[in-house]
Amino acid sequence: MRNRRFAFVVVLVLGLALQALPAAAQGKTTGSIRGLVTDQQGGVLPGVTVIAISDALIGGRQATITTAEGSYRFPSLPPGMYEIEARLDGFQPVLQQNVQLGLGRNINVDLVLGDITISDEIVVVAESSQVSVVSNAADFNMAESFIERQPTFRDPNSLMNYAPGIQGSDAFGAPSANQNAYNMDGVDVSDPDIGTRWILPSMDWIQEVQVGGLGADAEYGGFTGAVVNMITKSGGNDFHGDIRAFYSGGSLNSD
Repeated sequence: MRNRRFAFVVVLVLGLALQALPAAAQGKTTGSIRGLVTDQQGGVLPGVTVIAISDALIGGRQATITTAEGSYRFPSLPPGMYEIEARLDGFQPVLQQNVQLGLGRNINVDLVLGDITISDEIVVVAESSQVSVVSNAADFNMAESFIERQPTFRDPNSLMNYAPGIQGSDAFGAPSANQNAYNMDGVDVSDPDIGTRWILPSMDWIQEVQVGGLGADAEYGGFTGAVVNMITKSGGNDFHGDIRAFYSGGSLNSD
């Protein structure tokens, strides 16, 4: 009887641990968008349908409903460029364009529905603020467009040196580069023995790199320098690729 009880406890603990794994990895590979939906007079609007639209989403869109306080939240979205649309019967719908969501970012996008007397949808084309007002983490993000414009090494981990406060991979006053933590697609690939990383990905795999330090979530752990968080490209329906070449002439080599 005692053995059965012990086996049951072990299975229960393992099951809870496995359930927790996706949630822990989720914050390392996604971002979130939240906000408040109001009318022209500033009154909050519950029951509004808010839609996140992006090529980064499977199916292209994701919807939610505002709460009684008029707030909405998309807690787990893949990084990319978004449009946020809000619709409610009796009000003029609104569409916020150019919402750039970075890896690990938590951004706020407030929406104001218009007067129903105007039938056309309000389209806000100005870029929304990329500064997070819901998190105090000191992060530096490098999206695919930034990476493509830089003279980069073969190791994408070296991109961390573009972040403020890092020199030669020594981050934020840490005594050496061995104090950093490395994550790829939500998996910790740090080498706990010598403080480097287990995997050296190709630069062509990388979609975005996030370099964090002070204020990073506790789920990262195990670092006193910087946490380098990378996600790989997910692909799509269109065939495309790139070519990268490295050349070293005789005058660049020593005997």
